[in-house]
Amino acid sequence: MHRHHVELTGSLTVLSPLHLGNGRRDGREGLTVLTEQGEEKPVLLSEIQRDGRGLPYLPGTSLKGALRARLTSVDSATLFGRLDDKNREGGVMGRLWIYGAIHQSTGPAAGPEHSVLAARTRIDRASGTADDHKLFHMDMVPPGTVFAFHARWLTDATGAALEDELAQVATALAPLTDGTGIALGRGGRQGQGRVRLSDLKAILVPWDGDPVAVTLPTIAWTPPGERHRLRLSGDGPYMILDSARRDTKPDGVGEEANILHPLLDGAGHPALPGSALLGALRARAAWLDGGADDRDRVNTPRAELTATERLFGVTGWRGLLGVESIRVVDPGVRQRFTSVKLDRFSAAPIDGALFTVEAFVDPVFEVTLSLTPRGDAPVPDDARDLFGRLLEDVRDMGLMLGHGGSRGFGWFGVSEVQQPGAVTQRPDTPVSAQQTVVYTSIPVPEPPENGVDPRPSAPYRFVPLNQTVVPSEVPVIEQCADRDLATSQSPLIARGKDRFSGRLTVEWTAETPFLFGQPGARKYRADRPGAPDETILEPVRLGDRYTIPGAGLRGALRSLVEIIGFARLRGDTINRRHRFALRDFKHPAFAPVLKAGAVKAGWLRQVGEAWQIDEVEWLPISIPSVLENLKQTVDEWEDDDEAETPVSSIDKEWGGFAIDRKYAYFPEGRRKVKFVPLITTERNAQGGSFQRKVAQIRRSGQDGILVFSGPETERRKRFEYVLADHRKKIRTITLTSSEIEAFQAAHCKPEGDRNWQPVGSWTHWEPQFRAGVRVPVFFIDDETAQETIADATTPNGKRKPVKLGLTRLFKLPHRYSVAEVLHRTKAHRDRPADAGGTKLDIAEALFGFVDEEADGITGRTFKSRVSVGFARSRQSAAGIRRDQARRMTLLTPRPSFSPYYLT
Repeated sequence: MHRHHVELTGSLTVLSPLHLGNGRRDGREGLTVLTEQGEEKPVLLSEIQRDGRGLPYLPGTSLKGALRARLTSVDSATLFGRLDDKNREGGVMGRLWIYGAIHQSTGPAAGPEHSVLAARTRIDRASGTADDHKLFHMDMVPPGTVFAFHARWLTDATGAALEDELAQVATALAPLTDGTGIALGRGGRQGQGRVRLSDLKAILVPWDGDPVAVTLPTIAWTPPGERHRLRLSGDGPYMILDSARRDTKPDGVGEEANILHPLLDGAGHPALPGSALLGALRARAAWLDGGADDRDRVNTPRAELTATERLFGVTGWRGLLGVESIRVVDPGVRQRFTSVKLDRFSAAPIDGALFTVEAFVDPVFEVTLSLTPRGDAPVPDDARDLFGRLLEDVRDMGLMLGHGGSRGFGWFGVSEVQQPGAVTQRPDTPVSAQQTVVYTSIPVPEPPENGVDPRPSAPYRFVPLNQTVVPSEVPVIEQCADRDLATSQSPLIARGKDRFSGRLTVEWTAETPFLFGQPGARKYRADRPGAPDETILEPVRLGDRYTIPGAGLRGALRSLVEIIGFARLRGDTINRRHRFALRDFKHPAFAPVLKAGAVKAGWLRQVGEAWQIDEVEWLPISIPSVLENLKQTVDEWEDDDEAETPVSSIDKEWGGFAIDRKYAYFPEGRRKVKFVPLITTERNAQGGSFQRKVAQIRRSGQDGILVFSGPETERRKRFEYVLADHRKKIRTITLTSSEIEAFQAAHCKPEGDRNWQPVGSWTHWEPQFRAGVRVPVFFIDDETAQETIADATTPNGKRKPVKLGLTRLFKLPHRYSVAEVLHRTKAHRDRPADAGGTKLDIAEALFGFVDEEADGITGRTFKSRVSVGFARSRQSAAGIRRDQARRMTLLTPRPSFSPYYLT
């Protein structure tokens, strides 16, 4: 029994996200993730330790264990005790008692549970992409959270002897009071769970006197091993994806945009998790070490571990290399970037592939890496040698961290900080070691005197379908630089046997005007009084300089490689579900739609999962006839400034009205009419005459319903339609899945691999169709098709394929979708390859690919070997005169343009 004790109190501050688990995984109300099938499922969350109040809690055993592991010269048995495993009655009780730390205050980023949710994924070493089914969610205590520290030292000493004992206590607590603190819980080697003790006070409580304050000596903590402080200087935008955030769309971005948000720390700065940094370093080290890395190895004897595995660890072996701290020196400028993925075949945007990325431009981080030996044994020579080569390589080549490295995101130059705590101002010019890409604007060269331009050109942007695909070959590079990239004449450096890396610095010169748009258009006041303000889409910038995004440069390079390297087209690089259509009155394929009597009409309805058309008689009806018959004026239909306007005035504007507005004027009861056929004689453009059968509304006749089409702005619209009642059907047609998909492709935008988003007039009809309302459609029998379709609902039990639309002159869909065209062309691929299937071609080997699962075949991914950074202009945007910029009216890229439609 000790006569005295010293009470130790202070504050434990969490420096980095902390997870001390309780061994349970459970869901949390309202917390879900979106599956590949578009369904939401609950997230299983690894829980943290909590006290009886439900607040985060730090067990004393965790603090005691972390401190004991760092003891070197101090007798650990005296401080923390010893259990004699061979003699259960033996052992020594420790004299330093550490109690559980009680929650005092919560960090600024915490939610209502006083914690934050963190998601981590694992990168597959072979492909360089996210591993399937390796997304984990953890509950974590956020930085800034404060816990109350309480410990007790038992002693019989007084005077000088007590001072010596207090020095031992101070030495034991020194790692905890150090500036970087110590790591607790999960991910300590990745910089997670760092806590620091401050405001430490000691009070001596004697058994025979009053408590008195005592002073603990200040002991500097010298950790074993070596420390390396690195400065990571961003060159361009950087972000790590935060999949949990959902936000509104930015101004100027359409409904189809996907917003990718950055992961933030508690101060709203860009986050750099230690796991992401160590993951990038491990991938680079494994590559330098010849790919010798098996993270799934379990408890292998240390003699069999590779250098990479020694440095970064496997199950049963804690890695020697760790992250001690990550500090944001400069968060950079927050900015949004919008990009779209282009169809390799037609150069049009891929449906649903418009992304807006919110990132931080040119951030700067300072990280501290620790190389710590195990016990008394030094760091093995092979691990130390690999670590030295790793540091040299990242200083030469930099690091790519976070999202979109192959497209210029997350590029960092790496330099070693010589003086601890030194702060280096960010330079005005890019500091990344990977690249410096610039472009300048020069006048377009004059044509040669003979009128012949020797530069190659292509009449259209369409990519031909190669009949033969050439697999890639890995050439043996004989000559490359030995070490120094600055003095080398080659862009490649030897990094080991069959290991080469390098960079190219390219200057891009603009010979014609070009535009990569900044998200959201700016409004400018008109120069002249009374003139309307202008809304202008401006070029994208990084800081004060115009830029060409890496995605645009990389896409252009890949397209060239695909053409000259005889590469295949793939399902992930095309609008695979897209089915092109044409409406060209002079095109021979469109003749059936123009032929009198060829176009039929009917009522489309859904019966269970089936789509059926009840064919009925139909006739065009003149718009003046419709309006005059109703005997209404505009002021009775809507409250506007055109009150008392005669019906003849609305006749001129009717063709430009949206379909919703037309049907709003005519409720269902007013659309029901009785009609008779009427033969009229009309003049054609050549001065001749022809006869047309139209509908005339009468008090008696056949029952019909008025049907309206969408707006037509190019010329004055003259006719709408009358369809007979569905009860007077001629026949019923049950559509095949191919016919349904062709209709959806013409009237929808694909969303993912399964859903369709209505566009045009189908946005009006689709909700009603799903609710059981019959929808008016027009269709033709494809007499040119050789096959016939078995259809039990038709009189003969078989029929020709049909093509349908929502208006009389509907777009005629192509017979095959883009994916079906690729499927019929054996050299190309519209779906994932079977395991061990076809070899990669040169474009796939260089630029990578993503195969989504299709037709029961599991998709594969492969990370790009080529990365292209952002190119910045030499001049600042302010230094370019406004009169040098050209204003142009541009259209969205289209897969077809009249009269050159894709066929």
